[in-house]
Order: sequence, then structure tokens, then C-alpha cells
Amino acid sequence: MITSALVTEEGGPHKAVRGMASGTLTNIWDLWTGSDGIGNPVGVGGESTDWGRLATYLLGNFVPFLAEDTPNRIGATAKEFREGNLAHGVGRVVELVGWEAQGGKVAPMSLSEERSELRQDRGQDLLDMGYFDGESTEDINLIDEILNMSPWEFGSNFRRLPMKARRLINDSYVIDQKTLEIEQRRRERGNEFQSYIDDKREVQTIKMEQIERALREANPGTTDPTMMRPNKLFRDKLRDIRKSAGLRYDLIEAEYPDMAPVGNEIHESTLDQAYTEFNAIFADPALQKGIGEIDYNLRDSRVNALEAKYGKSIMEAIEEETKRNDHPAEKALKQVQETLRPYWEVTDTVADSLFASNLYTDNDKAELRKLIKAIDNNDPTTARYIRLAAKVSNIQIISHYDKTVDSMREWMRSPVPTEGLPVHENASEIDAALIMGDYSRSPNSLGGLEIMSEAIVQGLRQ
Repeated sequence: MITSALVTEEGGPHKAVRGMASGTLTNIWDLWTGSDGIGNPVGVGGESTDWGRLATYLLGNFVPFLAEDTPNRIGATAKEFREGNLAHGVGRVVELVGWEAQGGKVAPMSLSEERSELRQDRGQDLLDMGYFDGESTEDINLIDEILNMSPWEFGSNFRRLPMKARRLINDSYVIDQKTLEIEQRRRERGNEFQSYIDDKREVQTIKMEQIERALREANPGTTDPTMMRPNKLFRDKLRDIRKSAGLRYDLIEAEYPDMAPVGNEIHESTLDQAYTEFNAIFADPALQKGIGEIDYNLRDSRVNALEAKYGKSIMEAIEEETKRNDHPAEKALKQVQETLRPYWEVTDTVADSLFASNLYTDNDKAELRKLIKAIDNNDPTTARYIRLAAKVSNIQIISHYDKTVDSMREWMRSPVPTEGLPVHENASEIDAALIMGDYSRSPNSLGGLEIMSEAIVQGLRQ
């Protein structure tokens, strides 16, 4: 009766007892009752047990500061629990938290605790200076709540901050140096998580070296690196490099299965995996159309699917990661592709207009669809045959399509009004992007030449 009352009565005196208990007593109490202090289930045994969450939970009850660092070492602990080695699992818990968790003497601050203190100080300064003012009201409230916690609570709640806020807080020389100390200590101890991170960094280093080499090979007659362009040969090489890096990342994930995120916590490996999948989108040959344009709609749908899978905060972090990690030539290529989107998508606009017209028969429209498919598949032989057959058969929709597309594209890059149309608002940028991407041999305007030169210098070596 008494036990039942203690376990079931919401907000009863047992809550206070639990709150004042040591980590050991708290764990025993929660495992006995089957739930933690706020009613979340805590159990062991059975196929449905989330061993990673349980191991993190046990450690968090001992030392909140460790909750920030436990994902780095939680894999081995969770593995022991998952495989039924309860004694070894508990042993790892004791090893991780040390004698302080058992009521022994208080040791000096650990490196993780020192870094946590530095993070909180920097975060509060950034908050006071308005660096988070552009975030949503919900995120600002969460940031304010966590940054104003006690140092003890902040350590275990740091990972609840939005990914973008964590990145901004960590962007500090002092914090970087402390992280390097932590990483070096992990290496000295043979830490598996650090091996996982180091292996991923090696893939990134190799990728950057390969891109640098590909850029030079794609511009054999150019010795000045600032004049090298992301041309067709470079784009082909880059696609293979991205695919190869993605495969190596997958192998690393397979080698370290216990580095997966714990529960709903946004772990660094989540960002790594999402970043790998994001890059795989651009490495997929299915994205390529025609002489170098990309299927923007397919790309957008895949990026949207990735955001639905990982969430907005992860996608924002990927954007920052891309700015930081992409080779300058990759950045220049992406800028070229974005600038040329309206230029390439003129074909869709013209085709839709012709398909909606009553001037052409269904057979005529079917021939146009065949031509568009051949162009998208970069099949010039089939495209030439369709054009020749259309000319012989007097199927005018083909020539109307070609002439309209050519005229609109010429207008879009022209520095002067064309056929009564004013100059396109992005004419110079489009003209420069065509040169940068090696789609055209010379700019149509002085403005295009100037922007091209500046884009090469700033884009390839910023």
C-alpha cells in the first residue's frame, strides 16, 4: 500500500526524496519504480530496451557535466548493456564517473568541465551582444534558458541548444584549444569515438586534395590557380570524388555502429551522416542534364526530403558545414549553377507554352518531348535525327522551340535591350557564369568580363 502510494501519487513526498538522493540511489529508485522523476519509462530487459538511452541516463544521474561528453564514450557502455553484460556495463559506468560519483573526494575540474564553463561564458556574451536575435522566438527562449542555468546544469544541457547556436559558441580559439586537449587525451586512451572522428576527418582531407588535383588537371594550360575554372572536365571529376568520399563515409559508419545518436539527442554523428547524404545528392549522375545543367527540381525534392528526415536545425548546420568544408572550386561551381538556374529552365517555360498551344498536333508535341528527352540525356545524335526528321516532315514545333529557347537565352545574357525587351536584371551575372562554367568561350559584355574575373579570384581562392 505504502509502496503503491509512493510510486503512483503525482508530486508526492517521494519526489523530494528522489531529488535529494545520490546518483546511485536515484538510479536504484528509478529502475525499481520503472520511471524517472518526470514519468519517463526507465527499464531493463526485453527486446525493446533502448540500451544507449539507458546508459546515458545512468551516467547523467551521476554527473550532469558528463552528459555532454558521454556520447563520445557511450558506444562501448551501451554495447555491454545491449549484449546482456550488465556487470561490465555497470563497470564502465563506474569507470566513467570515477570516485566522485560514489561520494569520494571532489577532484579538480576535468577538461570537459573547463570547456563547458568557457562555452557558457561565451554563450552569455553572445546572447548579451544580440548574436541570437535573428533566431525564432522559441529558439531564443531555449537559448536564454540554457545559458542562464547553473554551470552544473549547463554542462548536461548544452546539446539541447539549437545546432546553429552551438556552432557559434564553439567558434572560439580558446574553446578550440580545449577541444584539442580533450581529443588528444582521448587518443592517448585509445578512445573509439576519437578514432571515428579522426577517420572522418581523413576522408575530408583526402577529398580536398583530390579536388585540388582535379582542378589543375581540368585546366592544363593554366598555371595561375586564380584563373582555373570549374569546367565540364572538373565537374565530371568532382562527381566521382564526391561519390568516392560518400562510400568511404559509409564504410566508417559501418565500422563504428555504436557511434549512432542516443535517443533524440542531436549528436555530432547525426550531422556527419546528414552532411554525407547531402553531398551524395550532388554526386548522383541522375541530377545531371544536357550539357551541364542540373535537374533543379529533382535536387530540391531530395534536399526537402533530407530536411524532413533530419529537421531544420540539422539542415542549417549543413549549410554552415558546407561553407566551412567545401573546396573553393565547389563553392564557385554551386554559385554558377544557382546563377544559371533561370537560364537553363527557359526550356521548361518554352516547352510548357508550346504544349498548351492549339497550333500543334498531338504528334507534333510527341516529337518535341522526344527531342527534350534526348537533350536531357545528352544524346546529340538522337537530337540531330529528330530535328532532321522534323524539317523533312515540316513539323514546325521543333524549330519554334529551338529558336525561342535560343532567343530567350541570348536576351538573358545580353548587355543591351533585345527585340524590344529590356536588359535582364542578372544579365552580367549570367554572362559571367556561362564563362566560369565553360559553357561559353567569351563574355558578351564588359560587365560580364569584370564579374567573371572577380568571381574567379574571389570564388576560387576566398
